[in-house]
Amino acid sequence: MIGFGRRRALAWCSLAALALASAGPAAAAQSYSRINKLFDGGTNGGGSGTVIYHSFRVPSIVKASGNVLLAFCEGRVSSDSDWGNINLVYKRSTNNGATWSNLLEIEGTGPGGWTNPTAVWEPSWDGSHPNGRVHLFFNWNSGDETSMSTIDPGDRKTYYTYSDDNGVTWAAKQDLTSTLKPSAWAWDAVGPGNGIVKTASPDIGRIVVPATKRNFHSDDHGASWEYSYMPTSGTGNLTGESTIVECLGGELYRNDRAVKGNGTWASAKRRWISYGEIGDFPTPTAQSNLLDPAMAASILRYNMSSPDRIIFLNSDSTTTRRRMKVRISYDDGLTWPRDRWLYVGTAPDNHATIGTAEAAGKGGYSSMIKTNDYHVAALVEVNESFTNPGTSNLSIDFHKFNLDWILDGAGDP
Repeated sequence: MIGFGRRRALAWCSLAALALASAGPAAAAQSYSRINKLFDGGTNGGGSGTVIYHSFRVPSIVKASGNVLLAFCEGRVSSDSDWGNINLVYKRSTNNGATWSNLLEIEGTGPGGWTNPTAVWEPSWDGSHPNGRVHLFFNWNSGDETSMSTIDPGDRKTYYTYSDDNGVTWAAKQDLTSTLKPSAWAWDAVGPGNGIVKTASPDIGRIVVPATKRNFHSDDHGASWEYSYMPTSGTGNLTGESTIVECLGGELYRNDRAVKGNGTWASAKRRWISYGEIGDFPTPTAQSNLLDPAMAASILRYNMSSPDRIIFLNSDSTTTRRRMKVRISYDDGLTWPRDRWLYVGTAPDNHATIGTAEAAGKGGYSSMIKTNDYHVAALVEVNESFTNPGTSNLSIDFHKFNLDWILDGAGDP
């Protein structure tokens, strides 16, 4: 692991990074709002088609140019299962999440499982791309597959598309499996959630997207992609359902779902982390102060000016995905001195405790992005009938909150 002292030294040399991404207005009032079931399981999701989606799962949210937000997820047609007929769907907002479009489908949906949306917005880099570009990765496998054990090499595909008009239209999907996946591998997954564009040296402008046991990257705005491995010794030979964020000094901090360390869960139900660069990450280690029940989480670099903040969201538990907590780190993810339960005391449910929120099925996979009005927008899964798991509809809530809401009067340390 690169030492914290070295990372701080790099940070003070990164003047270009400090000029980017302001912290937003000071001394703002607490702000929180929620749209329950932005994606509503058991319905057509508010779309114009006749498909009824049993469940919506695995969210990804991205800010495009201006006030545009794009919210992606899996539309699971017949059940809440990871297998079967799954479409890749999305909604658009042009006002920072206040209102949303009807349900839309990404090109290429249909029979089979179109899964694991992972998006990243690249700001405009020349006059011909005034809206920048939304890059979107996803996976596919046949609808006949029933478990990871039935997947053979070549069965699981990696696709890519992009939009240059804030998600109104999309380029024809590209099958990048042969470029981004080792041929001997069977199971594979990108993300899910978000990638990033680096803003500090080294490799300013590089697009980085996390995937199982590796990271994708592009230095030419997505015209070509490469991958580099993550070391996995001692991590149960698996790092996946991963998040990634840029540190103040420009290095990368990767934060992965809990895995069985050396084949056992003992002391392993923590987030697994690693600091490094593309092609030069040390083996991930379990972070003792971030519990994890084995789930996809989300992470966000809020600002790179002082105090630099990283925001993290997952279930603070080793046993359940329904104890969602938002945290802030001021030292590139080493410690998390500020936090707040996501569903406690917030309208429209106003749960009195995290226990009542858990009993209501509130929580699951998540994805976060910073909005143009200095808020955090988050998509979070909900199990509509938590007392009957495996058969109930799953939906996705939309949350929007500011820093003052997370701090809840405590202030930055």
